[in-house]
Amino acid sequence: GYWRIAQPIAALTTVEGKAPPLNAAGRTVLRQVAAERKAGRNPDPMDLCLPPGTPRSLTVDKPFAIAHAAVKVTFFHQVYHVIRHVYLDGPLQVTDDNRDELWEGTSSGRWDGDTLVIETANFNGKQWLDDSGLPQSVAMRVTERIRRVDADTLENLVTYEDATYYSKPWTARLVFKAQPRSTLLVEEDCAEKLLDFPMKAYAPE
Repeated sequence: GYWRIAQPIAALTTVEGKAPPLNAAGRTVLRQVAAERKAGRNPDPMDLCLPPGTPRSLTVDKPFAIAHAAVKVTFFHQVYHVIRHVYLDGPLQVTDDNRDELWEGTSSGRWDGDTLVIETANFNGKQWLDDSGLPQSVAMRVTERIRRVDADTLENLVTYEDATYYSKPWTARLVFKAQPRSTLLVEEDCAEKLLDFPMKAYAPE
């Protein structure tokens, strides 16, 4: 079906409502982000039309669709037309030093009763976790536990493990609301805002 974040999230918190447990390196990154913004620059990778990454793509206030087949679950996002496949055919394979590092990472899923458990790794470390600038590294591992609370509500408990920037693993709670079956994932071309291309010069008269 079609879903959307229940409340837009600018800054992730733990399930206890606390700030994520950043270590010294993580706090340094956040200070650098704040300094860039104070200087009138926005270093957010999404503002350069780069993919939002996992699971930041879920927190963007735009609809997405979930399709379930025998061998995989697929997320289709309106934001930047991101497509994420979660394969159900075996445990997560974390590759070696020559790995393919991806914006969305590599995801493997399994069912634990009525809960879909997704493990994701092999990130490129270039994206933020949220709009505030929470960092990630190539070593980050993400575990999601997604379940249907009721007919109109999904809950996703997301655990982040990344010793590069955080002192310990931490968990955030995301909630999504069902959208009408008539929902459309509309065309979205982020690159247009970065380019000043004189299209009218090539339009037929």
